[in-house]
Order: sequence, then structure tokens, then C-alpha cells
Amino acid sequence: MKLLENIYKRLLRESMDDTSRLAAYVREEFGERRAVIYNPQELLDHIAEYTGSAQKYDLDNYTLREKLHKLTADTAVKGIINVAPPRNPCWGAWKVTAAAAPGGPDIARITYGLGYALSDGGVLMSDRGSMSKKAKAAWERVYAGNKRQRLELDDVSLPVDKRRTPDFPGDDCKLYRGTSKLTPPEKNPHLQYAYKSQGWEKDRLHDLVAMHEMFMDEVEEEFGSAATKAAMRLLSFAESEFFSKHYEGPDND
Repeated sequence: MKLLENIYKRLLRESMDDTSRLAAYVREEFGERRAVIYNPQELLDHIAEYTGSAQKYDLDNYTLREKLHKLTADTAVKGIINVAPPRNPCWGAWKVTAAAAPGGPDIARITYGLGYALSDGGVLMSDRGSMSKKAKAAWERVYAGNKRQRLELDDVSLPVDKRRTPDFPGDDCKLYRGTSKLTPPEKNPHLQYAYKSQGWEKDRLHDLVAMHEMFMDEVEEEFGSAATKAAMRLLSFAESEFFSKHYEGPDND
């Protein structure tokens, strides 16, 4: 449609790469920050139908809206990441409390990149409590790839005189042990570091949020404010569907 053509042309003039056809909206709740990555074209395909169904409240339209939630989750939503500030110093790293990016390595890289951009200091670490197998594997790839600067975390549960750096509290952090307090941190070395941003993440976040804002402005201009409200409601429900489908239970081994 014309509005998407206008957005894409504008963004391409601003020298964005192939992710110019993605967008992201960001929200903050209870101190945590979340980014949801989606494809505007695939969202647009459902907005008109969703707006129409939302104006009626009979059972058939409720069923249609439920179907559109799932369809949008399967087609438009591409990745979700949620980050939270640490309770201990942890080099100032924010922790990833939720993430899902099933579309392959490119979308996973962008999704986790937005996590770095959302953290105040551009430093990120894994969840200190529980993690899925996919999340563990993702952090293991970061550790093995050796492309991000590692910041080793010290064990805050030890007495100060037994810590690795007793005179430096800035690295004190809860280390990952799974469900057993007897499991040594050395079993999961890739989870005992914080990792620094590479520098591109803030720009990527800015580009994707700019796409989201322009898309919503164009939708409102062409279809009215009811359509933009419907688009955000649809995204919100699709986000929940997407995460429920792609999030694995914790693997605390």
C-alpha cells in the first residue's frame, strides 16, 4: 500500500539496511523494559479486519479477533526481549528476563541487540535465576564467539574475603547455579559473565522505533485514530500469543 511505500522510501533514503522493513515498539513497566519487533506490512494486512471486528461484540467477531491475535503472532511479530536492572552491582549489567526470536540468527542478533540498547550502560547478562535451554545456548554462542567484551562476575554469595576481587565490589553478582546451591558456577561458565555492547545497538533501536512511529502516523493519517488504537491492541495480544508459543520452560540444570 501507498503508506508503506512512503515509509520504506524515506527510511531507505536515510541509509538503513535490510531491517528497514521491521519496526519495534518499546515500553517500560515496573522498572523493566521490553522491545517487540514486528513487520509493519504483515500487521497492516490484519488491521482493517481487526478494526471492523472490534466494533461489534457478538460471538462471531470475538472468535475472529482471537484468530487474528494468533495469526498476527505467527506472521507479524518477529522477536521480543525484556530486560531488568540488576539487584547487585554486576558491572551495571541489566539482565535478560525474557526473550524469544525463533526466526533465525539474524532476527536473534537484532532482538538481543535491542536488549543492549535498552540497558542503561550497554551491558547485558543472562537471567541469574532460571533459564530455558534456548537461552543458555544463545549465551553460549556469545561466549564462544568472543566478539563481545566479557566482564567476569564475582560471587556475591561468598564472604567478602573469599571473593575473586574482594577489594572491588563493582563485579559482585548472583551467579547462576540452577536449582541446586551445590552446583558449581564453573558448570556454566558462559553464564558467569556480563557482556558489553558492540556500538551498533543504539542506532538499531532508534531506527526500528522510528519505523514504528512513522508507521503508526501513516496508519492514523490514512485510516483514522481508531485504526492506530486497533493496531496497538492487536500487537499487544499478538505479543502475548507469540511469547506463549515460543517461550520454553526453565531448564535449571
